Amino acid sequence: DYGGGQAGAQYTALTQINRANVKQLHVAWTYKIGDGKKYSFNPVAVDDRLFVMGKNSSIVCLNAATGAVIWTYE
Repeated sequence: DYGGGQAGAQYTALTQINRANVKQLHVAWTYKIGDGKKYSFNPVAVDDRLFVMGKNSSIVCLNAATGAVIWTYE
């Protein structure tokens, strides 16, 4: 469900990240759109792909593990 559930509460009951290990988190990669504008969007994750907004409102498909661009739809 979008937003972590039908209520969109941004909550998940997953237990992989908890109070004991949250300090070990770090940024694995970033994706720069490159046009100098500020965007607000929620990426969509499907299997090992991440779909994000790109330059000039394009859609970009990224490898979720590496951040490498797989394709762009203008």
